[in-house]
Amino acid sequence: MSYAAGQPILDDEYNLFATGNTAGTGDTSVASVNTVWGQGTGDAGWGQSNTVSAVAAGTTVTAAQWTTLLARMNSIRQHTGASINISDFDVAAGEAIAAIANLSTDITTLYTNRTAASGSVTESTGGGEDYTSSWSTSATATTTVTFDGGDEARYFFNAGGYIKLNPSLNDATGRNAQWKYLLDEVGDLKLLHSTFTRTFSNQGSGYGAGGDNSPTTHASTTGYYDLTNSSATTMFKYTIDDAFGYGNYRANYYDVTMNPGADHADGRGNNGSVITIVQRFMDDHSNTQNTSVTGDIDATVTVGKPNETYRNNDSVGTVTISAASWSGS
Repeated sequence: MSYAAGQPILDDEYNLFATGNTAGTGDTSVASVNTVWGQGTGDAGWGQSNTVSAVAAGTTVTAAQWTTLLARMNSIRQHTGASINISDFDVAAGEAIAAIANLSTDITTLYTNRTAASGSVTESTGGGEDYTSSWSTSATATTTVTFDGGDEARYFFNAGGYIKLNPSLNDATGRNAQWKYLLDEVGDLKLLHSTFTRTFSNQGSGYGAGGDNSPTTHASTTGYYDLTNSSATTMFKYTIDDAFGYGNYRANYYDVTMNPGADHADGRGNNGSVITIVQRFMDDHSNTQNTSVTGDIDATVTVGKPNETYRNNDSVGTVTISAASWSGS
């Protein structure tokens, strides 16, 4: 019997919505409340402890059980900012329980949009990220972001966590100016669950690669789960535009690579728990004046960690951002 208005509500239908299968034993390969809210596998699962319990075969689905299911849906909705059809998340004891229209559709919507809204993450930064020495050929910053384990890394990205970069240089005099203007256009770079985004506002100067300020490389469809642990992936590269007459400074570029390390052996489909980030500032132009770049480079790594405003526990734990290890020449 299908779940529909006017039909009796069966325990196996409730279990399917709650756990992913009618037996109530759980199936994290399909959209369900617990697939998103609970441990899950791979790119689904927030690691929350108060999952929805299954209903035993042949028993009545109570108002309290329906309210629990709807409450978890409401928490997911609030954390993600997803728009769903259901607006009443409480079933009173003694109230006649009818099939809730769009319930299956709304669970699918919550599963599809299972990352965080902006207000559901809290940012923190690493320390010791500035490079203050002069250099003329290259400067490289290597930083690691370390999670307590593979599941913790999964929960972080699955619930909308991100790693953000925004490189800059603080001086616009002399040779520093070329680098300041280039880095000003890079903007915010973010590694998320399944994407690598760029948000930038300095679109007017036309200084960077391409007249439309487009990067030379932008791995926009490469998220945490798409990184390869056998080699570093170039996520972003930005050079001075050939079309704007900046001479041999056009050989200069900023790029960033990421490597997630080996999979953590928990068997639930994480993609590594130690992410190594390398930011390079490559000055390949012909330096006939033999001058150096002297402005301070800021290569700060910021972590946006899912918070507990709408979730019930900190399943991610500690996220450690190392101080940048710098080399320059």
